[in-house]
Amino acid sequence: MSVSSPVLPQELLDKVIDDLQDDFEALKVCTLTSRSLLGRSQINLFFAIRISNLQRCRRLRSVLEGNPLLSERVRELEVVDFIKWVKGDTDLPYILRATVLLRSLCVESSEDPLLWPMVPKDTVDALTSAFCRPTLCNLRMSMIRDFPVHLLGLEMNLAHLSLREVVLNPGTLDTTGHVDFSRTSAHTVEVCLDMPFLSDLAPYQAVAAKPCSFTSRIRNLVIHNTGMTMFLAVPFVESAAGSLETIQLRERPSVNLERPRWFKYDFSTLRYLRRLELHFMLGFHSRNEFRHLTSVALRRMIDFFVDNRSATRVKQINVRFIPWWNPSWQAPESQWVLDILDIKNSWSELDRILDAGRGSGESAGFRVGIELGLPILDKQEFIYGPVDEWRGGIEEKMDVWREMIHTLMPLASGAGVLVTDVIADVDSR
Repeated sequence: MSVSSPVLPQELLDKVIDDLQDDFEALKVCTLTSRSLLGRSQINLFFAIRISNLQRCRRLRSVLEGNPLLSERVRELEVVDFIKWVKGDTDLPYILRATVLLRSLCVESSEDPLLWPMVPKDTVDALTSAFCRPTLCNLRMSMIRDFPVHLLGLEMNLAHLSLREVVLNPGTLDTTGHVDFSRTSAHTVEVCLDMPFLSDLAPYQAVAAKPCSFTSRIRNLVIHNTGMTMFLAVPFVESAAGSLETIQLRERPSVNLERPRWFKYDFSTLRYLRRLELHFMLGFHSRNEFRHLTSVALRRMIDFFVDNRSATRVKQINVRFIPWWNPSWQAPESQWVLDILDIKNSWSELDRILDAGRGSGESAGFRVGIELGLPILDKQEFIYGPVDEWRGGIEEKMDVWREMIHTLMPLASGAGVLVTDVIADVDSR
């Protein structure tokens, strides 16, 4: 009499496979092991695809042509280093048209910007169709020049639109009067324009000036203080004044380069604004440089609230410091991170400014968050060092961070509005 092996519930098998989502080799083995493991393994294998050269693009097309059902597994697609292989490509259009359930699309170049006119027409048509796909929620474009303005008037319904180093074609400015920018919808819009020319701003300003533009319905605005970007802050804020709920200002302080001051605005006119975030990405080579950068960041923050007293009345103010370390450099000691807290006079000044803005004794509904963000290099290693070493110390670091912040900001702490946190796996871009 044969004894059959116990059969595990499919839900449990699926959970096991999902736990392997970052182990590419293990997932490949699972696809060959059992039919009950095949489907879930393919979902995880093809969920997020990154294409960085012609060979990968051709191979992916071959796989999808051989098994068209796999196209429906792809939810996230990144097309990177595009300038290096766009001219010789004929396969990407097929992939874009086949991945009909795409949720996230990234198109970016690196080092040198991609000139949009050099993109083959078939690829442009396929990208345009993908932009308008009903399932698409996130669209990220980076390092592209001469991007046609009218493509921002496509019928897109996005949760997040990121435009980093995307220079709109000024020659298409005269077409904005014939483009219906209201057809695009994006709850969160991120803009970073690290270009030196004021002329690069004009197309963006023209889009924001349209009464029914998608910018008038932005709920969350992310603005980087780099290049000319800050000059777009006021036009975008004014356009979204009737819908804006969160403003996030991001900056990489520099030892040698003095950034322009952040914009001035009457934040009391933004009736739906509930949250103001200031994020500082601190990239450094040495401990002395890191200490200097933290000092610059605190000074920049204080200057912003001095210039914008009305900003201190925003109900939720969130400040995040993100120390950033290139993995190719010598890893710093984790203790360096606490140098952020070693600038007592600046912290006291910030505490007084925010307290004065809230008003004496008023704390209802107000929150001041001071966060330390720890970026992840990959799933196995923090950007600082081995993941076990840093994860093992997260709770301890959180306790030290909390205690010291409450000591440095007694007014906010005493009013019961101060919250602190140490957060792993944050975006340091």
